[in-house]
Amino acid sequence: MSRRHRAPRVRLPAWLPRPGRAWLPWLDRTGSRGHVPEVVVYGRARCGLCRRAEELVAREAAGATVRHVDVDTSEELIDRYRVRVPVVVVDGVEVAELEVAAGVVRAAVRDARRSTELGG
Repeated sequence: MSRRHRAPRVRLPAWLPRPGRAWLPWLDRTGSRGHVPEVVVYGRARCGLCRRAEELVAREAAGATVRHVDVDTSEELIDRYRVRVPVVVVDGVEVAELEVAAGVVRAAVRDARRSTELGG
């Protein structure tokens, strides 16, 4: 008598998408990308801290629009930031200055995405 071989039933982890769950949660129902946070790094051309902050932001703010602004190009920016560079701004909110930590940038970008998803 031949028995049909059945593959053992495997229990999938809860975090794994299943039919009916959104496969890409960062996409809204229309399929377009949600809010993309804007990250601005204010710094100076010959500033070691600024260069490190720019590299860190480029690495940690994945999926965000990142701009670098030289404060020496405008009198208004010189007056505002003078010796406080680098300054990292996420969606208009200053989140770090001088010493920029990876966790702070990552959390600020994540919070900016969530606040717009929740209607904030």
